[in-house]
This record gives sequence, structure tokens and C-alpha cells, in this order.
Amino acid sequence: MSKKDAYEVLSSGGLSPLEALQFSFERSYECNTIVRNGEPMGMFGCGFGDHQLYGIPWMLTDGNFEGFKKRFLKEGRSWVEKLKHRHQILYNYVHDQNDDSIRWLQWLGFKFMRSIPNYGFGKSDTFYEFYLVSDQCVVLEGPLQP
Repeated sequence: MSKKDAYEVLSSGGLSPLEALQFSFERSYECNTIVRNGEPMGMFGCGFGDHQLYGIPWMLTDGNFEGFKKRFLKEGRSWVEKLKHRHQILYNYVHDQNDDSIRWLQWLGFKFMRSIPNYGFGKSDTFYEFYLVSDQCVVLEGPLQP
């Protein structure tokens, strides 16, 4: 996991990189692995927020997208478009120093609602809350989640 992602999961929830991946996997209805040359280099997915109409997308990687950055960007946009058919609002939090993630989120169309100082496990870091409101017709799948 990249140093920025590792620091983000430590400061937000007090988790190690492995614990953060396990936590995200267990709480997601969708979880995917990014593979480079046969080796995993990251995971991403989405879980439910307070209601099924709210989705919490996430991604943790080693940060090395050399050789497939264009594909990653294209497929990332496609994945977010798919999520917009399932959730009215997508949201999560990002460490204010995780510049690569912030740029990627902006490129995907996410907006930044507010800065939250003293956030997370250590109450010593600032995080940004980000969101994206769907302009798609949301299709509820299966029974409603709490």
C-alpha cells in the first residue's frame, strides 16, 4: 500500500494496511482487486451508507499506475457511472495530504463538501468529506439495506 494510503487508514481508523483491506472487504457489497503482472496492487469497492441510496466508494493501492494510467482512469470513470445507477449519493473521506487521491476524485467529478479538522483515530489530522450526487435513475437492487 502507498505511504499516503497507509497513513490515511492509520489516522482515520487506527488500522494497519492489512486490517484496512479486511475491514473494507467485509463491509462492502462489491470488492475488486487491481492486478498488475499477476500481482495484486490494490483493491476498491463500495459499501452502503446509512441507506441503500447512499454508497461509500473506497480504494487502496500501492500508488504505482505506471503503464496503465489511461486504462485506470477510463475504467475508474466507468465504474463510478455504474455506481451512480445504484446510489443517489456517493460519499467518503480523504486525508487532506493525499494529493493523488484528491486529484483523482476531482477528475471523477466528486465535490468536496467540507474540511474536518481533528478527524479520525488520532484526532490530529484533517480530512475532506467528498461526495457525488447521481444524475441517473437509481435502481434499487434486492431488499433495502439499513
